[in-house]
Amino acid sequence: MDFRYSFVYLIVNIICVLSAVVILARLGSNIGSETENKIFRNMLFSYMAFLFCEILWVLSVSNRLPLGAFAHGLIKIIGTAFIPIMVYSWFQYAETRFGNPAAHTARFKLLTAIPLIIMLLIYISSVVTGAVARVDESGAVVPGPALAISGLIDNLYGVAVVIHAIILWRKDKEGFRKKEYAAHILFIVICTVGGITDAAVSDTPVMPMAIMLSFNLLFIILQESKIFNDSLTGLNNRRLADRFISSAIKESSQDSPLGIFMMDIDDFKNINDVYGHLEGDRALIGVSEALRKAISRHHGFLARWGGDEFVAALPGLKEDTVARFKEDLEQELSAVNRQLGAPFTLSLSMGEETCLDKSRSLADVIARADEQLYADKAGKKRRIA
Repeated sequence: MDFRYSFVYLIVNIICVLSAVVILARLGSNIGSETENKIFRNMLFSYMAFLFCEILWVLSVSNRLPLGAFAHGLIKIIGTAFIPIMVYSWFQYAETRFGNPAAHTARFKLLTAIPLIIMLLIYISSVVTGAVARVDESGAVVPGPALAISGLIDNLYGVAVVIHAIILWRKDKEGFRKKEYAAHILFIVICTVGGITDAAVSDTPVMPMAIMLSFNLLFIILQESKIFNDSLTGLNNRRLADRFISSAIKESSQDSPLGIFMMDIDDFKNINDVYGHLEGDRALIGVSEALRKAISRHHGFLARWGGDEFVAALPGLKEDTVARFKEDLEQELSAVNRQLGAPFTLSLSMGEETCLDKSRSLADVIARADEQLYADKAGKKRRIA
């Protein structure tokens, strides 16, 4: 490989590694939940592993690193195997961001990982069988008959995300998250174009650049979206809640009721006063996670209203939805209490208002839900007394 060409190839990959490191350093709870950030990191780590293999490969083929013909071909194959791992992590991340309630379940993760596992097994066996690729005597990587399967699996995950993103984009009439859905669509489009270009013009750094461009685009959109997120809990904030609920009220009717739930943590001031604000923050985060899991089962909207208050909205409310939501929330709160092992027990008071009239104002609906919330709190105090 010509020195100037290998030098450019090497510099491009190093720049991509540094860009990934910058994104990793800037990840925080204000652009997503802990789970979302963990998956995003897995995406970046898979990408960086791919880049490191690319760097070793170019050093080897340019005779800057004496690894031998077979070794540098093997590095290329191993590096390529990190691409489907990255794409699978992106699929998991997108489904989590999109609020897919199944995305948190072990069954969903296992079932959706089956194609990836099959592909990785083929890659491992390819060292002997050459199914995906083989290294000839000169050290060149020769594509194998199963190489197309890798691209097919990548595309299956990509198509699934694109279809889901398009559906959500069309449903988002007020444009709350259209940019994010568009970014996920562009993510796979840019990577696919990069892959096609890389296949047409081999041994070029097009693919690393395409993936990095996709990561930067997605990260910028997530940074922009944080104006609608609560920095501590990762939930939507009051600004977005005002917009969403106002829009949902306009869509409500006798046939499509809107349920609004105002909630706050019981004795939260006492938790802060007795155990400190760090424990108070843990309580807020724990309750937020319980609420997030409970509301996702009913495809509702959730936001931190302020302090220890939360608001949830369930459009198209059905007769048994309220009871089922409360049951789900109790189960999730019990799980959080077991997990925290704190010297206090987290519980919520709740007020609910059903909106059947699109002419009602946001202030009126929230005020009525607040009245029910304070009635619930007063009732609990009377029972304790």
